Amino acid sequence: MHDLLDLLGIKAPVLVAGLSGGILRALSRHRYKLREMIASPVCGALAAAYLTLPVVSYFKATGLPIPDPADDTTTL
Repeated sequence: MHDLLDLLGIKAPVLVAGLSGGILRALSRHRYKLREMIASPVCGALAAAYLTLPVVSYFKATGLPIPDPADDTTTL
C-alpha cells in the first residue's frame, strides 16, 4: 500500500489526517447519508494530500510566518 501511495505522490500521514478529518465531519452531522459518509473522508484525504504543498508555497510567497522546514516532510 505504501508503494502505491508513493507512486501517486501521497504521503501516508497526510492521507490519515485527511481521512480522519472527513470521518469526523461525516460523524458530526445530525443526518447521516451514506454518500456523505463515503465521500467526505475521500475528499478530505485528497485535499490534504494535494493541497498542502501549494498552500504552504502560497504562505511563503505572501510572507506569512511559517517554520523553516528542512524538507517537505517537516512542512506536512
